[in-house]
Amino acid sequence: LSLPPNKVLFVDDQQGLNRCRKALAKPGTVIGLDAEWKLPMCNEGVERLALMQLATRENVFLLDMIALPHTVSHHVLREFVQALFQSSNLLILGYQMSSDLHMLAKSWRGVANLVSSPIGLLDLQSFAKEVLGQQNNGTSSKSASNVTTGVLPVHPLIKLLTEEEGKEGEEEEQEAAG
Repeated sequence: LSLPPNKVLFVDDQQGLNRCRKALAKPGTVIGLDAEWKLPMCNEGVERLALMQLATRENVFLLDMIALPHTVSHHVLREFVQALFQSSNLLILGYQMSSDLHMLAKSWRGVANLVSSPIGLLDLQSFAKEVLGQQNNGTSSKSASNVTTGVLPVHPLIKLLTEEEGKEGEEEEQEAAG
C-alpha cells in the first residue's frame, strides 16, 4: 500500500482533528494504529504520548499528541477518543496495544475509561498468540511484520474479511459505473 505525500496528514489543531475524525467515521473503516512516546529523560521527567499514527486505505493521520491538548479543548479530545475507541463501526488493528492505550490514558486525563475496554480493537499480537496458537505455519508471532505477512493471510477469518472487502469494492465500482 503506497499513498501519495498529500494523503499523509499532520494533525495538530482543531481543523486537522475534524478532518481526521470525518475520515475515520465511515462505517466499516479499518484503521491501523501505532503510537510513539517521549521517554522521561527527554521530557522533563514525564513519560507521555508524543505521536499517534492512524492509517486507513486512503489516508495516514499523524496526531501530534503534545500539541493537540494546547490547540483543542479537552471536551473535543475526549469526544474524538470516544468516537475512535467506542465505535462498533470501526476495526482498529495494532500490535502490543496495551502499552499504547496505557500511555494514551496516562497522557490525556479523562480518557482512561474510554480506552480501558475499547470496542473494535484487534491486537495482532494477542490474536496471533490466542487464536492462531501454534498453527502459524512455523512463523514466529514476536513481531508485527511476522504476524501480518506470515500468520494473518493464512487464517480463515482474515481470508473471509479480505474476500468480503473485495466484494464490497466490486459492488461500489459497479454502482458508480451503472
